[in-house]
Amino acid sequence: MLASARKGRGERVSRTGERSEVDFTIQVALVGTVAIAAVTDIIGSRVPNWLTLSSFLLAVTLHTIATGTDGLLFSLAGAAAGFALLIPFYALGGMGAGDVKLLTAVGAFMGAQQVLWVFIFAGLFGGLYAVGLLLLQAFLQFGAAGAAKDVQSHLKTIVLTGGDFRSWTSTLRSYPKLRYAVVIALGVAVTRFLEGSLL
Repeated sequence: MLASARKGRGERVSRTGERSEVDFTIQVALVGTVAIAAVTDIIGSRVPNWLTLSSFLLAVTLHTIATGTDGLLFSLAGAAAGFALLIPFYALGGMGAGDVKLLTAVGAFMGAQQVLWVFIFAGLFGGLYAVGLLLLQAFLQFGAAGAAKDVQSHLKTIVLTGGDFRSWTSTLRSYPKLRYAVVIALGVAVTRFLEGSLL
């Protein structure tokens, strides 16, 4: 009986160790995915299909190995959430299909709850980038004093037109385009950093 108990404890320790190794592999694969996506988006303005598809399949496989059916459902639910969060923006022409596929793959790695936080933080970074460019443009064109008046004028226009930003954002075409894979990668980094603090 003692030998049997020791054997049982040994099997549990072994399974725990194997799961830790799989969890570590998931984290490494996630970081690799978003890092490669960010680089390819900066260099070539695209996120390749081979990266998003292989990452999605790897995430689903690893979660299934780690926790069986629960892991499979966790990964698929995360992928569905990532897809659902960005597909409306793609339908409106606001981003490319590669960005949607990337967040789908990220969701497969992180699950539905965490991919929502990635989406929120990515949106914040994207907004800061756009606002930063607008302020920089106003400063370069009008100087510090004139920039404040320019921003005030545009804000009045936005309020009077019910939130229409096109008169302001249309002037940014000469500036570097926002790379969504980069802000998604930043969103993943912040979500992971704050993981213990997020609900």
